[in-house]
Amino acid sequence: MSRTIIISRLMELLRNTEDESGRFADPTAGLSVGARYLFDNVLIPLMNGAEVNTGSLDMDRFDREDIGTIFDFYTDNYTGYSQEFSRLRNYYDVCCGAPPVCRRTAFL
Repeated sequence: MSRTIIISRLMELLRNTEDESGRFADPTAGLSVGARYLFDNVLIPLMNGAEVNTGSLDMDRFDREDIGTIFDFYTDNYTGYSQEFSRLRNYYDVCCGAPPVCRRTAFL
């Protein structure tokens, strides 16, 4: 079936669409506070080739669900064929598959 584009109708429809440009100003607008923390302190540095030391992260600022959220955000918004994706996928799989470990800790 052949289709024809009616330019005047297309232009009319485009003019009448709702302006959604505001939602693209901040790509993390819909993320939780913890996921935004991970975006700023883990995802962006990793994508820029910087090392991220877990000792420098405030672990109280996010929870396990935020890790999955930021991973999903990355896969939805960045290419799945990048080297960064492969590294992050590996980190994510290792973290999800790691069993909890009990350790003795000295409390003061």
